[in-house]
Amino acid sequence: MKTSALNLLTFPMLATASFMLAGCGPGGPTEITYEQVGTCKSYPTATGTESAKPNEGFAIFKIASVDNSKHNEAFYLDVERFYINQSNPQELASGVYNWNRRFLNPDPRFARGLGYTPVETQAIPANEKREFNSYVVVPLRINNPTEGPVEKQYEYKFDYDTGSNERGNIQSVSEGITFVKTNPADFKYTLIENCKDLIK
Repeated sequence: MKTSALNLLTFPMLATASFMLAGCGPGGPTEITYEQVGTCKSYPTATGTESAKPNEGFAIFKIASVDNSKHNEAFYLDVERFYINQSNPQELASGVYNWNRRFLNPDPRFARGLGYTPVETQAIPANEKREFNSYVVVPLRINNPTEGPVEKQYEYKFDYDTGSNERGNIQSVSEGITFVKTNPADFKYTLIENCKDLIK
C-alpha cells in the first residue's frame, strides 16, 4: 500500500458540509481517549501480505472513547480527520499548509486482515459519551522525519483537523478537542514486522 500525506486541498468544501465540528458550540471540550498500540510493517489480506515501503510503516492506535458529555452541541466524528504531524522544525515554522501530516486511512482491508470492527464516521450527540475500544491505522514515515530524538521516533500523538469555514480558514488543529493518551510513562515504542501481533 502506498503511503501518502493527504493534500490539504482535498478537504476543500468538506467543511461546509460538516454540520457541527468540535469547538463550534458552547460547553467544554470533546475528549478523545486513546492509546498507541504500536508501529508495524505488514498485515495480512485476503490476497496475501501487504507490506509498507522501506521507510514507511503503519501506526496502530486504539480509540477507547469519545466523550462529548461536556459539550452542548453534537460532535461530528470524521475518522479521516485524525492525523499524525510528522513535520520537521522548518515545516512547522512555515505554517499548516506546509506541514507533513499523515492522515488516518480507513481502508477496510486493515480491519478485515487484523480482525477488528472499524470506528466509523458518525455524529455523537451533545452531552453523550460513546465507547469504541477499536483500532485505527495511520500509514506514516518511520525514518524520523520530524528530526526529533531518535529514542522517540516511534512515539506519536493524535491531532484532529477541525477545519471549518466558521473559523475563517480551511484548516484548524484540534480546536475544542482534548486528547487523553493512556500509554504508561515507561511504554516502549518500537517497530515490529507483523501488525497482527499488535491486535489483542
